[in-house]
This record gives sequence, structure tokens and C-alpha cells, in this order.
Amino acid sequence: MVIGICILILMAIGMLYIMSRKELGDPLQRMGNYLYKFCCVHKLPMVERDAVRVDLERLYPGKSKRELQIDYYVNKLKLFLAILLVGILLTLLLCVKSSMERNSNPRGVERNPVGEGEQEVFLQAQVGQQVEELKVIVTERQLTLEELETLFEECMNQLEIQMLGENSGLKQVESNLLLADSLKEYPFEIVWKSSDISLINNRGELGNIQESAVKSVCLTATLYYGEHKYSKDFLVEFGEVQAESILLQQLKTVMQEKDGESRYEEEMLLPQELNGEPISWTVVKEDNSPVFLVLTLLAAIAVFLLKDKDLHEQVRERKKSLKMAYPGILNKFVLYMGAGMTVRGSFFKIATDYLNNPTQKAKNTAYEEMLYSCNELSAGVSEGLVYEQFGKRSGLQEYARFATMLGQNLKKGNAALLNRLREEADKAMQENLQFRKKIGEEAGTKLLVPMIMMMGIVMLLVMLPAFTSFE
Repeated sequence: MVIGICILILMAIGMLYIMSRKELGDPLQRMGNYLYKFCCVHKLPMVERDAVRVDLERLYPGKSKRELQIDYYVNKLKLFLAILLVGILLTLLLCVKSSMERNSNPRGVERNPVGEGEQEVFLQAQVGQQVEELKVIVTERQLTLEELETLFEECMNQLEIQMLGENSGLKQVESNLLLADSLKEYPFEIVWKSSDISLINNRGELGNIQESAVKSVCLTATLYYGEHKYSKDFLVEFGEVQAESILLQQLKTVMQEKDGESRYEEEMLLPQELNGEPISWTVVKEDNSPVFLVLTLLAAIAVFLLKDKDLHEQVRERKKSLKMAYPGILNKFVLYMGAGMTVRGSFFKIATDYLNNPTQKAKNTAYEEMLYSCNELSAGVSEGLVYEQFGKRSGLQEYARFATMLGQNLKKGNAALLNRLREEADKAMQENLQFRKKIGEEAGTKLLVPMIMMMGIVMLLVMLPAFTSFE
């Protein structure tokens, strides 16, 4: 099913590639252009289309609105198609890999080496016309008696060396011994028993040996392996359990017999027939391609949708930059106009000072808008229209108010402009102070979550040793 979905998507991309051959650019560019035109012709809804258009106009003033919108959506569609194409190809590779790993009619299932534990193998058995899937627990290879005797001797020698700890030898024990429950190199469970736990317990900890008349204790190490005693409790909760078929029960019984018969072999041989009928075995490998396909589709859709969110975030940052620069611009206007300069001259002076400032590294949105307005003035656009457009492009009420004052000064020759600008500058300073406080509070709120996480980690580091020592 997964391969079929991938092939359908690839066929759709191929058809799109063929239909877009008359467009310009690389293949993805051509397909993006064709898709955008197709959506426009058939009036298919583009996500947040009006909001995106407004944001693009504010971010890129002076550029063609249609070209901005086309470039934006074509780039979004290119990214969407690229993610989709790469994900589908990787999904097909996973499917091929999973298919190649399927081992049909295997002779047996290889056991894990000694000490690595049992393994779960998923098998598919076809007996006649019936097919069953079963999970088989294949135990690790068991040691023969000769191998066990050799390992017992090696393990005991290793234990005698390891149990010393800081002591120089077993004949002069002065500190606790290290009595391990197991050794990494050996597949044994080790149980220790002390002949006198008041002097040294089963964990190797020394008692009051100075006041005791007995100066020797016998420690016994017992190694368990395979069918020797061991216990382990697991809590298992079952939901609704389906009854197993007779064939599945028979297969499990036969597999248990085969596992016991070949426990000393390198691999567990699989039965080749059941009740006189041949068995066809297939090793079933885990196939992650459906999950990868779903993740690919979700990633492509998420990138397409979140692209608009990134654009909105750029607009918010632009508004923040404009708001932060507003008091400074007003104060400079008051300064230059108080020195006798005209409104136009003050406008040019502020913009050119920003442009020629050698310490200015990053672009400031407010001053960039002023430079754009100066270019319009130099190109012969009427001064009143330039101020009006300057206020509209900002998208903020403060700049609209400022542009209105400048426009009214041109029409009515308002002699009180300087006083109004001073009042506006004082008001802007107060609003800017409140705005900066708000930004600081938001930053503190964002830091609250990592601070709580750090506090939890510190509490864990402090409490864990206390609980460990208590135990």
C-alpha cells in the first residue's frame, strides 16, 4: 500500500513536470509557477492570501505587489515539492530495503551468542493455503558441559582477583570486599553466602572484626546458568485477548521443541513440515516506511503553512523596530526645526545622517522608510503625498499621526508645529518606556519555563544522593 501511494504521488509530480515544461527556470521553479497559475485560474484558496499580501507590501515597499506575491507563493510551492519529492524517494528506499531484508524459506534462525540473551523473531508460515504470522522467542546459544567447566574455572579466578577491592590479598582483609552479582564477560548469575554475616555480610561489608575472636570467615560464591534456580516477577496487564488458531498453537509447540533440540547449536533449525505438509518460512522485518511517508507528508504541509507564520513574525519585528525608533526621530525633528531648518530639510538631514553613519551596522526599518521617502522627494513626488505614504507604509498609528502633522503644516502653514512635535516627542518617550517594560516582562515570562526545569534538575541532584544513602 505504501509503495502504491508513493508511486501515485511520483506520477502526479511527473505529470506536473510535463505540464510545466513551457515555464521558465529550473524544474522545481517551473512546477511552482505552473501550480500557482493553476490555483489562480481555478480560484483555489491560498492560505491567508490577503494577510500575506499586506505583509509583503509593508516589508518590501516600492516593489510590484503582484511580483512579490508570485515570488512568495512560488518559493513556498518549490519548498513543498522539494520536501515531498525527497521524502517519497526515501520512503521508497525504505520499502526496497525492507523487502530485500525479507528472507524467504530460510533454513534456520541464527541464535545470539552466549551472554547476549534471547531475541524476538517475527516469522510468517504458509502451510498449504493457510498463512499465519507468529512471534518466536529464540534463546541464546547454550554452553556445552565442557565449555561450562572451562568458564567456571575462569570466572572463579577472575572473582578472586576482583573481590579484593583495596585489600592486598584474601589473607589480610582490612576493608570491604567487592562481591559482584555478575561479571560482564561471563553469562553467570553470582550469589554470595557468608558463614558469619556479623563479621562480613553477603555484600562484602565488614562488621566488628576487632572485637571478635573468630578471625576467618568462609565466603561461598554460587554461579547460576541456564536451567538453575532463578526468579523474576513481571506485572502484565492484558486487554482483550484473541483466541489463537489451532495452526498457530501447533507451530508454537513445534518451535519450542526445535528450540530445545538445538540449544547447543549456532542456530535454531526451523521445522520444514507440519502434519505432513511442507512449511514455507519468511522472516518478517520491521517496516518503518509507512511512518516515514506520513512524516514526509506532514512535514511538507507544515512547512507550507508555517511559511506564512514566519512572514507575520517578520512584520511584527518590523513594527517593533519602528516603534522603538519613533521617539528618536521626533527628537531629531524638534532639534533641527528648532535650529531653523524646514520640514523637508530636517527629513533629508535625519535620513542622510543615518545613511552616512559609520557605526551603523544593522539596518533600521524606520530610517530605511525615511530614505525611501527621500528618494521619492528627489524623484519629484509631491511632498504632501510622500508624507502621507510614509505614514501608511509604517502601519502604526504614531507614524500616521506624525505624517498628518507634517501634511497639515504644508497645507495650512501651522506655526505651532514645533510645539506639537515637542508634545508628541514627550508622549512618545512615555509610550516607548512602557513598551520596553512590556518587552522585558515578556522576556522574563519566556525564561520562566527553563528556570523551572533547571530548578527541577537541581532538586533532583540534591535529593537523589539522599534517597540512595537512605536505601
